[in-house]
Amino acid sequence: METAKCSEVQEHEDGYVYWRDHVPTKSKTGRIAIRIHPDVLTSDEAIVAVLQHEVFELSAIYDVCLSNPHERMSASDYHSQVRTHNPGNFHCQAWEVSDKRVLWMRAVKHGKSA
Repeated sequence: METAKCSEVQEHEDGYVYWRDHVPTKSKTGRIAIRIHPDVLTSDEAIVAVLQHEVFELSAIYDVCLSNPHERMSASDYHSQVRTHNPGNFHCQAWEVSDKRVLWMRAVKHGKSA
């Protein structure tokens, strides 16, 4: 099951992916749409984990893109960073961060210091 998905980002003819590709052209607010599988919405922990994952991954991409004067990253690097089963990439780091967020959430819920 794919838990969440942002809009598809396509490589441009110059071999890059641009930050602006993540923001729908019809978005007047600059917000990025994230589609979430309905099953995720049945659990507070799943909601927090999935949203934390997506925010972390997008933030990492944003940081790379905005460190470049053209607000872009190479398409090959982009795809390497967001694909599954690539240890250490943004995608895997995002799950590590979201797992920690859920553990923190559980600790707070049970009155333990996080």
